[in-house]
Amino acid sequence: MSFFKRIFGGTSEAEDLAEADRLFDANNHFEARLAYEKLLERRDASAATSKHAQARIHICFDALAEARIAEAQRLLAEGQLALARSELSTAAELARTDS
Repeated sequence: MSFFKRIFGGTSEAEDLAEADRLFDANNHFEARLAYEKLLERRDASAATSKHAQARIHICFDALAEARIAEAQRLLAEGQLALARSELSTAAELARTDS
């Protein structure tokens, strides 16, 4: 993709979706979430793309929450209770589903 196309947002919906899905498939949930949110901001995004992006955003948030829970468990094992509680609090804020 050319420099100017990237700067001025000249990507197509299909290109943005492919990039978001690539990040998701690479388990880069933070960057994937941002890419899916960018897709939702597109005025020309189809209903199917919007629905796909919204579902993937929820999955990304849950994956980020799971990472925070894992970090809390690690901190707890090291005896760092206050930091573990902070991580769990962040996880609770990030999670989009009960699981």
